[in-house]
Formats: sequence, structure tokens, C-alpha cells
Amino acid sequence: MMRSHAVLLLALAVVIYGNTLWFGYALDDPVVITDNQFTVRGLSGLKDIFTHDSMVGLFGNDERAVAGGRYRPLALATHAVEYQLFGASPAVSHLVNVLCYGATIVALYLLLKRLFPTAEATAWYRSVPFLATAFFAVHPLHTEVVANIKGRDEILSFLFGLGALLSWLNYLDSQSRSAIIGASACFILALLSKESAIGLLAVAPAIGWYFTRKRPPTILRAWLPLFTAAGVYVVLRSIALSSARIVAVQTVMNDPFLHAGGGQRLATVLLTWLLYLKLLIFPHPLTHDYYPYHIQLVDFSNPAVILSLAVHAALVVLLIMGIRSRTILSFCLVWYVATFVISSNLFFSIGAFMGERFMYIPSVAFCLLLAWALVRRVSHRTALVAVSALVILAGSAQTFARNFAWKDDSTLALTDVQTSRGSARAQLKAGLAYLDMAEKDADTRRRKEHLATAIDHLRESVRIVATFAGITWLGFAYAQSGRYADALELYEAALRLKPAESDIMNNVEFVAQHATETGNSDVAIKAYGTLIAQKPRAAWYAALGMIYGRDLGDLAKAEETLVQGLSNEPDDASLINRLGIIYAMSGRTTDALERFERSIALDPTNSEPYRNEAMALHQLGRIAEAESLERKAAQLDEAVDRSR
Repeated sequence: MMRSHAVLLLALAVVIYGNTLWFGYALDDPVVITDNQFTVRGLSGLKDIFTHDSMVGLFGNDERAVAGGRYRPLALATHAVEYQLFGASPAVSHLVNVLCYGATIVALYLLLKRLFPTAEATAWYRSVPFLATAFFAVHPLHTEVVANIKGRDEILSFLFGLGALLSWLNYLDSQSRSAIIGASACFILALLSKESAIGLLAVAPAIGWYFTRKRPPTILRAWLPLFTAAGVYVVLRSIALSSARIVAVQTVMNDPFLHAGGGQRLATVLLTWLLYLKLLIFPHPLTHDYYPYHIQLVDFSNPAVILSLAVHAALVVLLIMGIRSRTILSFCLVWYVATFVISSNLFFSIGAFMGERFMYIPSVAFCLLLAWALVRRVSHRTALVAVSALVILAGSAQTFARNFAWKDDSTLALTDVQTSRGSARAQLKAGLAYLDMAEKDADTRRRKEHLATAIDHLRESVRIVATFAGITWLGFAYAQSGRYADALELYEAALRLKPAESDIMNNVEFVAQHATETGNSDVAIKAYGTLIAQKPRAAWYAALGMIYGRDLGDLAKAEETLVQGLSNEPDDASLINRLGIIYAMSGRTTDALERFERSIALDPTNSEPYRNEAMALHQLGRIAEAESLERKAAQLDEAVDRSR
């Protein structure tokens, strides 16, 4: 019978996440699949996956905005195998996630069956193991882990962690060598999937204490091999990361407590702990984005912080009081603390205020406690079944509905910005989604609407936190909307953060060119001036000189600009040609001819100085020479046309 119950739970997990099979990549999926140089090499990339920091496949050894120190090769290895067999196939990756999650549900059920033996008279659907596992399977907080392909590291970590706990229990009972080898191997695999499994190292002896009658020395001796397995992982991790040079650039976006003063850091952490408890009990609204400042920095005068402090102090007291009497409440609290503390922000920053994925393994404690309380406290069987069914149906419905947010990047961004309005990152992602829609929409009216909405989101992102990405993309949106002065102002701010950054320089050049074409000479002059100040280039001096001379009629300023350019690049044919044009416009025909001839000597394949010299010769009445140069220019143009 137990097998059929496990299959039912497996089916429940597969059904509620079945809609993800039609989804694409979203959020960090490209980080571990399509944008990862190790993963896309398939099987040939496995060696590098297991011998490098998990971020090296994406960034190389360059300094980036994401800190290194991640060693999670097993999940990456599964993506590499999939890529080898199926290429870039989101459907396959989602299917593997769902199946692994289903396997986790079965493993959790088997563990809880060991811990809570059910009397034969008790119906399976009213048992603690079945209800706790069902509650876990449908809890909406898990959507970020299962519906996001990248969440496989969490899934595999817990799956192998459960395997380790099951094998360790067998060893505790039988002292079987194969059992402890299996437990140790599973635990190493759990850690190789993600470091969050380390919390299970404390859960194992807790299980021994709360659910067996083994003496503490016996439990400790049985536990030592798991501790050794953790040590093996630490050694492997140290070897793999020994050559890593990925260093995070400290910003509020990868350390939200960077500007926290006084007791704000601890107070804000306590606030997030209360929010985690709220999401366990009432998981709505959900979002993937808890970046600054979806949650505001607070201090100890905040009532929610005081409440959180009181609640968690009470929980600690209940945990301690229940150790001696081995209460289920105490065990659940041990599970929760042991598996949550590593991502709690208490000892080190995890890079965000909080994240729903960090409740994946800790949520077992809540689901177990809820199931145990219902079975123990609801004596009426029909009421118990009704309440349990209601919880399962509600969780299933919300999970199934929440999955759709993970369809693709655009859907996720536009869904979660409604919840995370105070997040600079959420606003940025929403702005990018609208920019993408504007680019793809051929309808002029709708394109303008998309651009306007993108600007609203990007402006809000920059208002919250003025990140380099936010500033840059807002400038891009302004430029696409024809607001070149606004765009240039933002690009100049971006260049102050990253001087001479190539993409920004290209964007400034775009502004300069289009401002010139639309007759906005002031903006064009300022843009070319910005480019020249960052990195002098002959083409920019030439363009600036022509704006002064051709568009504004300021021949003296044009000459000054071109001469300045030639002081940096005295043999640039284009600059010399442009200076010849300015001399011709000034009536200095002889000087113009000298410049045209010099330009031709430096670049005899360019037809423009031939034509310019021909025009000057016509003015001097030297018709035959002029016609000869015109024929030469025509021949050069024909040669260019033939080569295309």
C-alpha cells in the first residue's frame, strides 16, 4: 500500500508542475545553460565544471558584480548532459526538474514514514507522513525552485540529502557498512549540488535523538562519517576554488546591507524572518525579487521588528524546552533553524534581503508541524480530511497559477514588478521587457506606448538605486524615443561610473549622429565633446568639425576643431579632407587643394577627396584637371559597387 501512496504523491507533484513543461528559459536559467561556456560544451565541459567555481563558466576569471565562491558542479553537470543530448531544450530541462521534484516528494514520504510509523487502524490519508508530504508538495513557496530550471541545484541538494538521511537511519539501526557508505556518498552529492544541504548535518543527529532510543554517544559515532563526508566536500571545494579570482564589486545590489547604519542590519534581518514565517503560513503575494528596496531598511523601533524578536525568542524557548522531552514541536524547530541559518543573513550577507527559494528545505518543518497538529488536535475524522483537503487544494491551485509567472523573462518581470514595486531590479527588468516589446512591435503607436512605459519603469529603478545598468538602459530608452538630450545626460553619468566603457561610447555616438541628422546641433556638439574627452578619435573630430562648419557656419570653430584632431592624428586622411572642405568654404582654395591632395596621397581609394578637389579646380577654371579627377572618383565608386 505504501507504494501506491508514494505514487499518488508523485503524481500530485507532477500534475501541479506539469504546466511548466511548455515554458522557456527565465531569470538565471541562461546563467547555467545557454550562457555558460562549460555547459554548452556538453560532456567535454564536465571536467571544467567539476574543477572551477560555478560562476567561471559564465564570467571567466573577470571581476564581476556577482561574488564567486560557489561550487555546485553536480547541477551544472546535469545541464551539460542535457545539452549534449538535446541541445538548448527548455522543455527537457523543465521535465527533469519536475521528475526530480517528484522523486524528492517520494523520498520525503519514505523518511517521514520511518519517523512516524502509522498504526494499521489509521487511514493513510489521515497519517502524518502522507499529509506532511502532500503539504510540502503543494506549498506555493517552492515554485521558484521547481519552475525555474536553475533551481535544480536546490532540488538535487535536498533529494540527495534525503537519501543521506534515509541511509544514515539504516546505519543507525543496523551498523551496515553499505548503509553508511551510501549515506556519506549521498551527502557529498547533496553538497556538490548546493551548499545549503550542510544544514542537514545537524538534522541527522536530531533525528537520532528525537525519534530513536539510541544513546547520544551512539548517535555521535554514527554521525561522524557524515561529518567526514562534509569535510571531503570542503576539500574538493577548496581545490576547485583555489585558482578562482572572481571578486564582487561591492554595491547595494549584491549587499543590500551595505549602507545599513547602527542596528539597521540586524533589525532588517529580523523583519525578513517574520516575513518568512508569514509566507510559510500565508504564501501570498509571491515574487522572485527581494532586492533593494522591496524591503526597506528598518531599525529596532519598528513594531514588526519587535514582534519578530518576541516570536523568535519564544520559538527558541520552545525548542530548548522540548529537547529533553523530545517534542515534535522542538524537532521541527531544530529542522527549521538548522536548514535556514545558512541563508538567514545572520552571519553573512546572501546578496539579497531574502528569497523564497531559501525556504525550500526549511519548509519541511512547517509542513510537518501542520500535519502533526491537525492529526493530533482535530479529533473528528471528517473534519480532519476536509481541512487537509482544503489545504492541499488551495496550495495546488496557487502553485499551478504561480507557475505561469515563470513562462519566460518578460512574463516574470511584468508579473513580479506588481509585487516588488520598491525593487530597483524589478523595475529595471520590467523596463527591459517593455523595451523588448517596443523593438518587436511594428506599429508606431504601440511602439511609442511601450517606450513610454519602459521609461516609467526605468526611471523608477534609477530613483530607487542608481545602478549602472539602470542609468544605461534609461538612457537607451530616451535615445530610442528621440529624447537625445536626456539620453546624453544619463550616458555621461554612466561614463563617470565606468570611463570609456565601449557600449556606452557607442550609445553616445548614436546620440551624436541622430542629433546631427535631426538638426539638434547643441546636443550633437555636446555628445561628440563627451566622446572626445573620453577617448579622442579622428572620426569624432571630423564629425564635430562639420557640424560647426556645415550646419552652424562657424568656419573658425570648425577649423580649430579639425586642427586639434590633426594634432592627435596628423596623418588621418578623413580629417585632412574635412579641413580642406572648411578651407574651400572659407575661400582659401589653394589651402584646400593642398589638403585634398594630401588626403588622396594618404588614402587613394576614397573617392570623396577627388570630388572635393575637382570642385575646387572648377572654381579656379582648371576644367580639364577637374574632369580628370571626377572620372577617377567615378572609377573608384564603380570598383566599390562591384566589390559589394
